[in-house]
Amino acid sequence: HFRWRIPSMHCSSCIWLLEHLQRMDHGILSARVDFTGKQLSLVVDEQKTTMASVADLITRLGYRPLIEREKASAVEGASSYRNLTYRIGVAGFCFANIMMLALPDYFSGGSIGDIHLEKFFPYLSLILALPVFFYSAGVFFKNSWQGLLQHTAVIDLPVSIGIIAMMARSVYDIVTASGPGYLDSMTGLVFFMLIGRKFQDYTFDWLRFDREFNSYFPLAVTI
Repeated sequence: HFRWRIPSMHCSSCIWLLEHLQRMDHGILSARVDFTGKQLSLVVDEQKTTMASVADLITRLGYRPLIEREKASAVEGASSYRNLTYRIGVAGFCFANIMMLALPDYFSGGSIGDIHLEKFFPYLSLILALPVFFYSAGVFFKNSWQGLLQHTAVIDLPVSIGIIAMMARSVYDIVTASGPGYLDSMTGLVFFMLIGRKFQDYTFDWLRFDREFNSYFPLAVTI
């Protein structure tokens, strides 16, 4: 019996997948998830499987466990928050600029009095949308793909489908000059979804009550 911290766990689909690991490795007798603490408890038959093979299976599923117990909280937490903050920053910057370029479509029917700018603005918006699509939204695509590989529909799958649909329709509209597309909606969706995920992570960390073993050591000892 052993317990691992799984920082990439973030939704009910993750819980379902991790608690059915015994279907993929018959050496795993049981799997239980502590969602608020992002921990996975496993009971394994050491004659049929090993900790290394189980860790490799979980890693291939996209839930790399943190083995270093003492450094897990500080190192993983800082890295995870930093990466998510970068994604939010890129999405927010591009979203704000695309919204600014889309103002003529909202207030003047797309007419700004200059035919060259009217053709240039949609392509500029498309360029700004590319980092959001390939970088900021990458976290949704990754989780969806890993779920599909395991024949599981995770909660990020409909979000990914919506993002891809809006991006594809926008590219078609811009290339065929049939409309401005929906790049402002796409980048806004990614931006606000990432903000929601960041607040979710903060909430889960705040709800954690587990402590490291050195938290129980006294600060001073009098002999």
